[in-house]
Amino acid sequence: MKTFATLLFAAITSFASLVQSSDSHPNSLVQVRVVRVDLQQVTSDYIRFAMVMRIKSSHSARLRRIRFSEMRWGSLPFFLSPIEEKVHLTPGEDLILPPIPVTFYFRDLDTLQPLEDSLRNQEITVSGRARAELDLSPLERIALLQWSGQFEIPVQSSFPLTVPGGQLGRTAAIASVRASELALALGGSALNLVRTEQMDRADEVNRLYRSALVVAEYRYAVMLRDGQRIDFKGKSLGFLLKPNKVLLTAETVEPWKYDSDVASLLESKQARLV
Repeated sequence: MKTFATLLFAAITSFASLVQSSDSHPNSLVQVRVVRVDLQQVTSDYIRFAMVMRIKSSHSARLRRIRFSEMRWGSLPFFLSPIEEKVHLTPGEDLILPPIPVTFYFRDLDTLQPLEDSLRNQEITVSGRARAELDLSPLERIALLQWSGQFEIPVQSSFPLTVPGGQLGRTAAIASVRASELALALGGSALNLVRTEQMDRADEVNRLYRSALVVAEYRYAVMLRDGQRIDFKGKSLGFLLKPNKVLLTAETVEPWKYDSDVASLLESKQARLV
């Protein structure tokens, strides 16, 4: 038993030293970066791009998925679909991920100028956050204090925008965006009416429910049988029903039940809830 404990300690120490040698922060194990963006289509209602990204890991691991939040195209917020690619990451090697579609609907934007500037300059700056989920062994998770295998990664990069058709294609794309900008400014246009109705509804919902919307933060910890403590925290939205009553999701109230890894540890008595 003593020999096993010694080997276990040595394995954890060895992996921990690998983490520290790559960087002082565990998130340095994984890097996500945008490589380029290709223009795909411009219509009177929307503009669509394809975003190509790469992921790099300093440790051999299997990628489960990547989710994105707080993404901005210059000053414009946008949604980026999760990457559900289960692939093996080789240490030190760049892995190019399949293109992700990015669509901007003009009716949702206050201005199209940032899109026009991107087309004219053929360069984009994207910022936000990525959450990479990796398959790691129990020893690696303990050494990283990341039992869930999730890594928060800042995304901040400037890169080229590829427009098909060369100068002629770029000029045509800019003209299409300008025409849509003009349509948004015309009070009698159908597009502007739709956009105005949506903004009015959003203002009404905001006026009625803003005072009741709350952000809830949960924190908990589990203690492994060897005395190792692992802390968890997260945030979610809720509604204030009364001064002393808040409506929250079950996952916010008892989050350990909705994390399969933590639930398995607790059920097998390998850990206890703090």
